[in-house]
Amino acid sequence: MPTPRSDAYDVVVIGAGLAGMTAGALLAQNGMRVLVADHRPSPGGVCHSFQRDGFTFDVGPHLLSGCGDGWVVDKVLRRIGGREKVEFLSVDPLARVTFPELSFDLPARGEEFLETISQRFPSESRQLGMLYREMLAMYQEVDQLPHSFGIWQYLKVPVNQPIFMKYPSKTYQASMDDFLLDPRLKAAIASLWVYFGLPPSRISAVFWTIVMMTYFLGGGFYPKGGLAQLARAFAAGLENSGGELLLNSRAERIMVSRGRVEGVQFRDVSGQWLPGGMAAGPDAPAGETFVVKADHVVSAGDAVSTFLDMVGEEHLPGGFVKGLRRSEPSLSLVKVALGVEMDMVAAGFGRHDTVVYDSYDMDAVFARMRSGLPDAPCDVTIPSVTDPSLAPKGAHTVYLWNYAPYSATQDWQATGEKVAEQFIGWMDARAPGFARAVRQRLINTPQTFREYALTVDGAPYGWAFTPKQMGFNRLQPRTPIKGLYLAGHWTTPGAGVAGVVMSGERTADIVAAKEGFALWRKSA
Repeated sequence: MPTPRSDAYDVVVIGAGLAGMTAGALLAQNGMRVLVADHRPSPGGVCHSFQRDGFTFDVGPHLLSGCGDGWVVDKVLRRIGGREKVEFLSVDPLARVTFPELSFDLPARGEEFLETISQRFPSESRQLGMLYREMLAMYQEVDQLPHSFGIWQYLKVPVNQPIFMKYPSKTYQASMDDFLLDPRLKAAIASLWVYFGLPPSRISAVFWTIVMMTYFLGGGFYPKGGLAQLARAFAAGLENSGGELLLNSRAERIMVSRGRVEGVQFRDVSGQWLPGGMAAGPDAPAGETFVVKADHVVSAGDAVSTFLDMVGEEHLPGGFVKGLRRSEPSLSLVKVALGVEMDMVAAGFGRHDTVVYDSYDMDAVFARMRSGLPDAPCDVTIPSVTDPSLAPKGAHTVYLWNYAPYSATQDWQATGEKVAEQFIGWMDARAPGFARAVRQRLINTPQTFREYALTVDGAPYGWAFTPKQMGFNRLQPRTPIKGLYLAGHWTTPGAGVAGVVMSGERTADIVAAKEGFALWRKSA
């Protein structure tokens, strides 16, 4: 049975993903007694890797930002003492993008991106440059926003960040429409929207700008050896900083009395995991419960579960609960992980990512994603192109993936097999011999993500990145419960490795300082 070293801490962090470990490490460095607990058997959340017959497979993200020298992931790892535990490999180009009658490599540097796209759409190159400079200015203003707002700082935002203030309620489509005319050009420059699960007509202009400018200014990266290496670096930093890590411990109840947290009740779930860290399923045995007292609790897990299951509606304002219930989670996905004994570069897939569209109509593409099961991948990810150590010599680790709603089927195990066969058939038509070359096959479905990450309907990014669910409208680190805070992709600034690390850093600052404007209201 997992056993904490003490029965009381200054801070208990629920969730040992990158956000939780960042917050825990920084709070421990601030002199607090910190316990970071997770239901999984290894730290890192979806930043988890496992091996099968010489192939290394990742559960979560495949392209990272903010990892270059002086950027947020690099800075936090250096601050907590974990930077030497991981090597970041540069990914450039970020992806190969294919449309009907148009294909191009999308460079990892902004100026090269402008040049690449302008060559294909010379009649609008000037307007494209204007849009890029507008987005760059907005990114720089957002970067100057403080982690914790005093009321005076909050009131000065319209003065200090005038360009940013033009965009919080706008989609990226609306931003493009202000500058560009050709719908093919708009589809091309927004082609990586599949990384975030919303098309240009629905995704927040601010969120899109922040994540893409982080790539264009700081580059794209992949951790050598797989995502688990990044998780181990943060876990080492947590322990170097004096924090304690407790695994196989699922938080079941956040104890609240008179509007303030008192601790967390956990359950031993060590019997619910298979070798390699995959969930054994809903019928696996659960162990005993135990209680840890705490003055502060940071939840880096699913926001709906945190408030409605662990806290309880009886402790929350009615308007807050209504806001939670009407908020939109991100769309889940199907990911087919394959170990393939084939030269994928020679087969024409020589990029870390290949994003594939059969239409320039991004809304139509997204409508198919929402309507049911996909019959083809939207992205082919081959991280072994960047890191050959992920596969045996002459072989590759390949991910074929696309979005799908959790409600698309009642039997994801059988349906996942059917989708995998369709994906492999689609790939075989483009790389003949691919189907025969498959040596390992693992299928992650919305049900897999829900069981592994404990997220509502397998939502991979927390709340969907609409304008109404970003910035001050997204759940804030402070909550209606005194002593309870949030970190991770359900709060600001959003998902992605850089985003959740920044979130953990921001939450640690707020908890340690015990100051800042108490902006917790979910005002959708």
